Amino acid sequence: PLIEVAYSLAAEGQPMLLTVFPSRLHQYDVSDPWVSIANELGVDAMVDSIVIESLPTAEGDEELRELVIMDYEPGHPVSGAVHGLPTHFAFAVPLQPMPEQTEQAFQVLAEIEPNNRLRLADVSEAITFETAKPFAEPQPLVVAIERDSPVSGGQQRAVLVGSGFWLVSAILDQTVGEGGQKVRLRHPGNLELLIASVTWLAGLDDLIAQGPTSQEVARLRDITPSVQRLWSWLTLIALPGFCVLMGVIVWFVRRS
Repeated sequence: PLIEVAYSLAAEGQPMLLTVFPSRLHQYDVSDPWVSIANELGVDAMVDSIVIESLPTAEGDEELRELVIMDYEPGHPVSGAVHGLPTHFAFAVPLQPMPEQTEQAFQVLAEIEPNNRLRLADVSEAITFETAKPFAEPQPLVVAIERDSPVSGGQQRAVLVGSGFWLVSAILDQTVGEGGQKVRLRHPGNLELLIASVTWLAGLDDLIAQGPTSQEVARLRDITPSVQRLWSWLTLIALPGFCVLMGVIVWFVRRS
């Protein structure tokens, strides 16, 4: 069976790219076999929970949105190749290090920072923002493992992604029109994450780079949260306020 082959690969120190789905098996006191494989690699996959995001609608309601992240952690070849590219993660499952795991072996490539729009929902219940719980600590979503091989003197590499649907065609191949007949990928980070992960697992670190598909459209990069807030205030308050001020000045000049 596939699960036995996957477990053997992990136990034998083979490179692996493992995707984790949310699971309800814990409701029936049954352990998820894919969680056992993640445990073998030193990762605790929290498959009984997913991270959800709520956004206001134009009608004044709230709607749940699947996660799209662009910011990856620096210091790793894979995250460096994907940083700044929109990456879609449906049903995001947090990944935590096992107690015996070291920081050197467990490296977070992407994590979800807490804010008032994000919560952890139990998959065994109806998923609503009201019943979900807020979280205070960042939730790792993509991690890289590099450790001593359990059966040889070499190194074992693995990449784990806490989203079961990040490579489905409906997400991976989704495009957006750019005018005329030109289109681009809506979520180029998904494809780049796959290519960079496989290249790193093969030990070809020097060949990891963003492909031409993700660079068809120029994107602004490395915009800090403080700069984003500054431009938000300028757009929402400063520019309208300037227009009002100029209108008052023109009215005053004409009156005088």
